[in-house]
Amino acid sequence: MSQTLTTKLPDEIYQVLQRLAPDMGMTVEELAMQWVERYAKKPSAQLTDEARQAGWEHLQRHMDTENLGYATGADNERIDADLAKGYADTHNGGT
Repeated sequence: MSQTLTTKLPDEIYQVLQRLAPDMGMTVEELAMQWVERYAKKPSAQLTDEARQAGWEHLQRHMDTENLGYATGADNERIDADLAKGYADTHNGGT
């Protein structure tokens, strides 16, 4: 089933459609419809409470599982020291 929709577009958008449609072998209307189909928000599937909980538990299993052996975060002094060390290292065994 389909419906007819008549709408007003800003001149700038219509001009873009007019410019692009021939290059794509389409009419302005076909290109506008393609854009609507591609970019219009489609309703998402509704999850059951059980499925939502299962997804959350799956995600939580992967949180905080990596131990780097040192604290991570916004320790700017440590970050600056690591950067300075990295910049000083020429990676080729000498200067």
